[in-house]
Amino acid sequence: MNAPNSNSDEYGCYTNPLGVSTESLSGYPKPLANILALANEIKEPIKDLKELDFSSDIVQVESQVKVPPKDDSQVVKFPEPVKEHLYSVGLQIFIPFMIAGMGTIGAGLVLGNVEELVVFKEVKALYIMVPALIGLKGNLDMCLASRLSTQANLGNIDSRHEFLKMIVGNIFLVQIQAIVASCIVSVFAVTASSIMEGKFLFNDSILLSAASTATATLSCFILDFVLIAVIFVTRKFRMNPDNMATPIAASIGDVVSLLVLSTIASFLYMIHDSHTYVLFIILGIYLMLFLPLWILIVRRNKYTKAVLKDGWVPVISALFISGTGGLVLDSA
Repeated sequence: MNAPNSNSDEYGCYTNPLGVSTESLSGYPKPLANILALANEIKEPIKDLKELDFSSDIVQVESQVKVPPKDDSQVVKFPEPVKEHLYSVGLQIFIPFMIAGMGTIGAGLVLGNVEELVVFKEVKALYIMVPALIGLKGNLDMCLASRLSTQANLGNIDSRHEFLKMIVGNIFLVQIQAIVASCIVSVFAVTASSIMEGKFLFNDSILLSAASTATATLSCFILDFVLIAVIFVTRKFRMNPDNMATPIAASIGDVVSLLVLSTIASFLYMIHDSHTYVLFIILGIYLMLFLPLWILIVRRNKYTKAVLKDGWVPVISALFISGTGGLVLDSA
């Protein structure tokens, strides 16, 4: 059956669409003719696409696009690795470890002297606290040394503002951990001593709590500034802080902790019967004032807020291990 031509298209079913003048479409249905006509319209430009030159247009567009200036503050810059020679590394390791050895010997000498104090003779639970407090100092301050040494090796302490934020956040973080851990140590020491002696002395328990809290926070505070100074100096002289900060923290920390504990415990022992309220004031200041304030500061610090949440399990586990050593020391 032959398709009718456009002259006999009475109802408009067959037509020449879009005004395209071509005889080949005159006999097709209108929908199909529309499609074919549109194809004829775009077929010729497509053939010539390869012959077009867009280089001038691209240059014109690129000239009109405004590229924002490069912001160097948003570029992460990593410091170039420092080449460490064998003799330099050996010297950095040998001297701090010699200091650490002398510090351990000095801690033993100090412990031999404080055994003659009245408070150590009357309050036997102090012996249970000694290894735990020394171990607590080591755990907290050596973790601080590791964190700051890592930041120093990354070059983050070169900015004074960022270095100040690290110092504030890490010092208050250590203080929080010291308060909580010292309270746990005192409870452990009081409980163990009460079980072994068969009696519970309230004034002695408050004495242990106040002495352990004050000792832990004060000794950590002193050691924190020593470590910060060591890390800052080693960075300035282009030495590796990891080789020096941790051994120094382990060396002088034992001596400092024993001296602070013996001094504070002796003073509080003289007043714990006549001025018991002083012990409660000390505990209240630490637990009700300092602890919430320092938690608020640390939670807003980007360098320490994650450690505040996730860093408790190792610290508490180490406390109970050190407390076992205190039981052995008390029974010796």
